[in-house]
Amino acid sequence: MSNNSLERLSFHEVSTMLSGASHADSRMRVIGHDMAMLRSGELLFPSVVRPGVPYIMEDSRIGMLRNGEARLTINLIEHKMRKGMLAFIGTGSIIQMEEVSDDFDLCGMMISDGRMKGALKDGMPTWCVGNATFFTLAPSPSEFDFVGRLFDAAWTLIGQERFPDETLNGIIHAVVHYYNYLKDTTLGTSIRQMPRSREIFERFITLVNAFGRREHDISFYADKMCITPRYLGTAVKAASGITAKEWIDRAVVTNAKIMLKYGDGQIAGISDSLNFANTSFFCKFFKRLTGMTPMEYRKL
Repeated sequence: MSNNSLERLSFHEVSTMLSGASHADSRMRVIGHDMAMLRSGELLFPSVVRPGVPYIMEDSRIGMLRNGEARLTINLIEHKMRKGMLAFIGTGSIIQMEEVSDDFDLCGMMISDGRMKGALKDGMPTWCVGNATFFTLAPSPSEFDFVGRLFDAAWTLIGQERFPDETLNGIIHAVVHYYNYLKDTTLGTSIRQMPRSREIFERFITLVNAFGRREHDISFYADKMCITPRYLGTAVKAASGITAKEWIDRAVVTNAKIMLKYGDGQIAGISDSLNFANTSFFCKFFKRLTGMTPMEYRKL
């Protein structure tokens, strides 16, 4: 498989990577071109996802961590996950594994936007499709067990030689809406109690993840949020301890790394895609933030 195919880590690519591993068929099943289920990630993370390397999610991921723990960066923000937690990673998210315990194991669904829309129809939570949403949940043991039973039902269903697609969509519908229920009940209070600076920071990061590849000026994001650049900068620094410009630079560098590592485009073309005035300026920027030139990073 060429490096270029890894730029967007889809379930087809994951399946291909695992195809040579023993018992891979008992760990992952691909359903058509728009869905897959991972029964166990014990093989996935050591053999496929390299620590410190960013990946773009081609589809939505709905998962549960059955064992171990991990430290990862998703859409620029570092998160820690532990046994008993649930997670949703939306299409377009950029994920980078930093550390994974030896006993790390998860299961879940990988679902295309098309399949998600078909399964949910008009009853679709806003976080499901079309944006780089990420959240984790820490449910009670009984709630976690219930999610596991839904995943087990889906796994048993798709293991049959023939099954009604509507039933699979029904399970997806149940999983998504149960996640939405847990999200509303467990995250709703914390969101309502969120300080103003944190609320501004969360909105800012969402915009940076959406526009950071080409928009490098803090005034662009301030205009989007209808506040002054100075107020935005003050709120972001108060909430995160990092300046707004540093967050924007992180987004640019992350996108540059993906384009350099998995694409075959010329440095000049990457510089242009990232909206730099010229290649020299891009190379100086990249080296300042990473300690190496774009070409040195590409050769790693």
